[in-house]
Amino acid sequence: MTEHQRITPTTLPTLRSLSQAERREWIRQRYPDGPDFYWWLALNEDIGIEALKLLRRGESAREVFKFAVEFLELGRTMGLSALEEAYWLIRFTATAQDFRVPADELPSKLTPDEAARAALAAMPLDPERAATLDATYRREWEMGIERQPDAESEALADTFMLESTFEWIEEAVTDPEVKAQILRWRNNFT
Repeated sequence: MTEHQRITPTTLPTLRSLSQAERREWIRQRYPDGPDFYWWLALNEDIGIEALKLLRRGESAREVFKFAVEFLELGRTMGLSALEEAYWLIRFTATAQDFRVPADELPSKLTPDEAARAALAAMPLDPERAATLDATYRREWEMGIERQPDAESEALADTFMLESTFEWIEEAVTDPEVKAQILRWRNNFT
């Protein structure tokens, strides 16, 4: 992270106190070229920590989860990828599930079904293509063939990263179609 994109202890409270339009302007003023991946990562980590602190004390994290979704929606308009958004939706959903947060206290995007739908839609590869590439790369690796990273290998890595998050929420998914799609992924990689 560049010095310019360093996050101060007041960044998150400041962003929480602003409207969505004001947040966008606040970010644009400080980062004319847009914040980098690590800025979004750090702030989402801070949001998750804030939610955990409240939940561990037995307090409601409704407002934190609402802000988390708004922040991700803003991020999507400012360079955060659908894959990155889906990862965080699942991560925040898993946190809520771990603490048995009632569904009526969560934004709809943080229900297991909706978070899983977002992840499924953001997958850069389909299960069959990912399995084929994985098998090819493993064979090449076993034969000592070195492969330089390329778009397909990066898509495969992103696919594996996102697919691995399903285990955090899959037991709570209730939509049969979403469950079937998750199972399709699991059958290709387990």
